[in-house]
Amino acid sequence: MPEEPPLVRDVHPELIGELGQSIRTSDHPAGQPFGAGHRCVPLLPEQGMLTLDVVHGRIVYVEIIDRPPLVVRRRT
Repeated sequence: MPEEPPLVRDVHPELIGELGQSIRTSDHPAGQPFGAGHRCVPLLPEQGMLTLDVVHGRIVYVEIIDRPPLVVRRRT
């Protein structure tokens, strides 16, 4: 299977704050590849772009591009 090209966030991490938001759903060392079992799943919303990084069937990272900012809600 051919190797996939690198993601923008891996090549230019300084742009992520300007381009979008991300949600990490598990611990992972910064700058390290996800390794075996990883696949990138692009979703096609009506606005913007959502990309899921999936490792062995589990979503480990969500990248949100060109969408309104997420609202952080704190439990009280």
